[in-house]
Amino acid sequence: MEGPGAPSLQMLVAQAALIRAAQHHGVRRAVTFHHKVADAAEFPRTLPAAVRRLAPRLPVPDTAHVHGGMDHGLRDEILDSLRNPHPGTWSTVSNARCLGEGTDIPAIDAVLFAHPKTSGVDIVQAVGRALRPHPDAPGDSTVIVPITVPEEDGEIGDLDAGAYTTLWQIVRALRAHDEPLGIALDTSRAHLHSTDDPPIPAKITVELPAGAADRLLAQVQLLMVRQVTSPWWEGYGHATTYREQHNHLDVPAEHVTDTGHRLGRWILNARKHHRKGWMPADRITALDRLGMIWDPDQHRFETALTYHAAHGHLAVPQAHRTDDGYPLGTRINVLRRTYAQGRLTQERIDALDELGMVWHTRDQANEQLIRHARAYHSAHGHLRVPHDHVTEDGYPLGNTLKIRRSRYAHGDVHADVVQALDELGMIWDLRQARFADGLAACHRYGERHGDLRVPVTFIDPEGYNLGDFIAYQRALHAGTVRDRAGRTRTLLPRTPGRPR
Repeated sequence: MEGPGAPSLQMLVAQAALIRAAQHHGVRRAVTFHHKVADAAEFPRTLPAAVRRLAPRLPVPDTAHVHGGMDHGLRDEILDSLRNPHPGTWSTVSNARCLGEGTDIPAIDAVLFAHPKTSGVDIVQAVGRALRPHPDAPGDSTVIVPITVPEEDGEIGDLDAGAYTTLWQIVRALRAHDEPLGIALDTSRAHLHSTDDPPIPAKITVELPAGAADRLLAQVQLLMVRQVTSPWWEGYGHATTYREQHNHLDVPAEHVTDTGHRLGRWILNARKHHRKGWMPADRITALDRLGMIWDPDQHRFETALTYHAAHGHLAVPQAHRTDDGYPLGTRINVLRRTYAQGRLTQERIDALDELGMVWHTRDQANEQLIRHARAYHSAHGHLRVPHDHVTEDGYPLGNTLKIRRSRYAHGDVHADVVQALDELGMIWDLRQARFADGLAACHRYGERHGDLRVPVTFIDPEGYNLGDFIAYQRALHAGTVRDRAGRTRTLLPRTPGRPR
């Protein structure tokens, strides 16, 4: 709409928004706010024509405007028209900064910010007027903020948050008056860690013209959520997901989510702020709902107490989890690491010592191995333990010795352990031991038969399968035996590692 006397684009947008609110939300008593007196006068003058054009079935409203230079009696008379609109119609009064705090305004059910406002005080006062309970205007109040958005789809990604400052200020003012709305907005922000299309509170309605792109609506809503909430709530969203996946919030300090969020550092900061009294009560409550562990060392200690009460010891298996999913086995190791770093209090150390806490697990494992190896040697006279052998008390001696042989080849067995096992006749290289057994059988056969023409199926009186041994050595010599990697095996023995 162009030509002399025609309203501006911003005016048209504001009028269209007010008309739609009257249609969809039953607005009957509205106050509109403008920057300039001329705009406040123009709005009611052109509003009836806009109603007839955009909503022919909607009654034409009673319109008026007030300004600071107006006679107080006349101004009060105009404002009083808001109290009792004519039956079947609705009323609007426009103003330009003359209805501040202290002005007596009848009950209203809507305010419209027809032009961008920069004064936070003005915005808070105007929002407060709409939300103020009044027996003459029961029910919901409506705050209307018209915005202009790009027409072309290609411009949607270029929405400038600064162009909608008034909208952000108004929503912040609304949440300051309405705690449930604030909680709902924070919940929307918490969803941003997993979606760019967060749900917005039902109390906020974003209406766009027919044909507007869905992603434009999503962009406006996304900007709003980000502008009126704290980024802290996105971290809270990540914490919620971690809690759902792991059933606890004892997050390792170095933990980073799949999307790159440093959740471990976020949890540490949350504990610090809580400890120093910096954290708002609503955030403490939100984290408590997730089962936040404010003092991880204390939590690990209390969980260890529960385990000790049930099992009588603190030799917690590495993979052990409590019934509620808490990884106590790994967290006991965290306690040991904290102890080794000198960061565990003496009081806590003494309490864990009373429960039989083993601070140096490698020493304990070595002592346990040597004790069981000596018992086996005492019972059998040797230490050729089958790989699947488990002692009566459940100790996997066969598999443990197998692992130590593998580590010995890399020089990763403590010298005290090597010495103790050597005294029991420990065989570190089974290939060499098997070759020595075969060589001894060869000597016995030669002494009995005078040669080594051993039949393939021959087993000597001592029970040794010498025929199989000879056939295998011939195959090695011929280069027809290969290992799992496809490499040719040789007759050369391996060089054992050195104990450390």
